[in-house]
Amino acid sequence: MGFLVLDSSALITLAKADDLMLLALSAHEPVAVAGVYEETVTNGRYPHDFRIGQLFARQIVRTRDPSRPRQLPGISVTDSLVVLLAEEVGASELLSEDGKLLRRAQQRGVAAHVTAVFVQQLYETGKISLERRDGLFASFVANHRCTPAVVDVFLPKRKPAGQSG
Repeated sequence: MGFLVLDSSALITLAKADDLMLLALSAHEPVAVAGVYEETVTNGRYPHDFRIGQLFARQIVRTRDPSRPRQLPGISVTDSLVVLLAEEVGASELLSEDGKLLRRAQQRGVAAHVTAVFVQQLYETGKISLERRDGLFASFVANHRCTPAVVDVFLPKRKPAGQSG
């Protein structure tokens, strides 16, 4: 089993969609750096912090920090630790909605994606239904956690009315 490294933004996206338990369906062990825990639970800046805290309390998500922490250029200390942890553990995937973090991780060879990609993977492997996937996508857009253009990548292309095959 590999690791699914989580940024605060991914946890908040799932919390706003009221589906944090999707993480329990991952084929990989969900982990987050202590700074992510602090941002989403300890500091209490988000209305969903109690539910996110329950993921950690029930050990669905575990905290883990990189062995050689440092700040990477162009991103915050916490985001740097997220990228460094993903590198160190050879993460199967890193989830974030933060474009700068995603780009930095990808530049360093880390498989990094928005949460919608994780949801699509769960759908493609039969772990969630089409209805659940589409409901999550709608929630992500409604809560401004991703753009309709991101979601449209995963939806089947519909032909305009009147066009055939």
